[in-house]
Amino acid sequence: MAIDSVKNISIKGICSAIPKEIREFINKEEPEPFIAERIIKSTGIERVRIVNNKTCTSDLCYEAAQRLIHDLGWDKSSIDLLVFVTQTPDYKLPSTSCILQSRLGLSKSCAAFDVNLGCSGFVYGLNIVSSFLERGKFKRALLLVGDTTSKIISNSDKSVYFLFGDAGTATALEYDFSALPSFFALHTDGEKFNSLIIKEGGNRFPIKKERGKCDNISNKKDLGTKEHLYMNSTEILGFTLREIPFLYEEILRATKWTINDIDAVVMHQANKLILNTLKNKLDIPNEKMIVALRNFGNTSSASI
Repeated sequence: MAIDSVKNISIKGICSAIPKEIREFINKEEPEPFIAERIIKSTGIERVRIVNNKTCTSDLCYEAAQRLIHDLGWDKSSIDLLVFVTQTPDYKLPSTSCILQSRLGLSKSCAAFDVNLGCSGFVYGLNIVSSFLERGKFKRALLLVGDTTSKIISNSDKSVYFLFGDAGTATALEYDFSALPSFFALHTDGEKFNSLIIKEGGNRFPIKKERGKCDNISNKKDLGTKEHLYMNSTEILGFTLREIPFLYEEILRATKWTINDIDAVVMHQANKLILNTLKNKLDIPNEKMIVALRNFGNTSSASI
């Protein structure tokens, strides 16, 4: 796909919501403090925010959206579109976006739908919403993005336990004839889909009535119930370091920018190792590379 250029769309505001509960990774009660310290040194993540049992991603996005709408002084009836991006929805159906449309008190003429994406979710969502607005049929939109990954990870799986935090964001977009263009490079490689997966629970491998142990896709030790996230960290690292530099250069060519024209590079906040490696590989100055995961962790689609 060629670079997608979207014109006349302005981001009017962004609001984030995080849970109150903090999970500290370094404390005296940690059963294996030396393992925690070693992982923290690599990931750069010292603590994360996690939701309680009653809180869902939609709750975080609702709070962010309410605050954003209030601060912007928007009339809720003027919002034409709501897109909710997550991999931790309230239900398998209905779409959580429909629930949020009602809960936020938006007009019934407001279009609403879900997008099932994780780490790339904000970028894809921003492109989708911008494309709808660019046509001129919609004037204002809310992009609600987030995940409560703590609900789908095993506490015994150290490859994910020390990485993921919960968060939700709301972004307000508006058709604006004076806005500068946005550029998107959207690509897909689904060959290694099983490197980041919750294998059980969908129609391919439905959950049985008796919840047994998972058939771990990596043939490693059992890591919990069937609904837990599995991540092949080595495969994900290799993929990221191989593909992201290509996308970065592709965007620079499209915009005709150099690093001197850029104020900040904001990448998905996966972990410190990946961000530092990419920074060095792409010759991005330290002060321009945003690293904001120390107190929040990898918040999936909410991290950009």
